[in-house]
Amino acid sequence: MEKRPTWLKIVTYAASFLFPFFGLAYGALERCREEPEANRRGKICLILGIAGLVVACGAATAWLAVGLKAGFGFLLPQ
Repeated sequence: MEKRPTWLKIVTYAASFLFPFFGLAYGALERCREEPEANRRGKICLILGIAGLVVACGAATAWLAVGLKAGFGFLLPQ
């Protein structure tokens, strides 16, 4: 069984949330491994990747709603 340093786990989890497609891909790869620890890491990365996608979609929807209400005039250079 391979033991990963704590800092590497934290970086992997942060990258999974900030870059959701990385989290989904890495999580899927880790879930395919036989080791229980890798399986657990994969599950966490998948959850964080999905959460990152939900947050990104929510932020994009909010930005679009504000833009539609303001007529997108605030996006044009002055």
